[in-house]
Amino acid sequence: MVWSKRRIIEVYLNVAEFDEGVFGVEAAARHYFGVGPEDLSAHQAALLAALLPDPKRRSAARPSAFVQRRAASIRDGGPQRSAGMGAPSVSRIDPPCPFAAIERERAPSKIVP
Repeated sequence: MVWSKRRIIEVYLNVAEFDEGVFGVEAAARHYFGVGPEDLSAHQAALLAALLPDPKRRSAARPSAFVQRRAASIRDGGPQRSAGMGAPSVSRIDPPCPFAAIERERAPSKIVP
């Protein structure tokens, strides 16, 4: 069996441990922000994405300067800014959450080794 890149990411986002006992992006959205993934703002979704690939050592509740810069880069689609430049200002309306489409399209499935 060969999985597409999208399927690999989908499975990873649904099993990654974002905090002690918090598995998957849906649980992480509820744990950190009190909403389902479909209701995350672009900033919140970017914070969760910035925690990867080491979500247990990074925190969306208390993001370090690195996580904040990485989240801004993910949200804005650009390279990470140096520490001296600070975070970019956000004056536009947040686009839809990137995790929402994966959640909506997810159908019950078995993971076959």
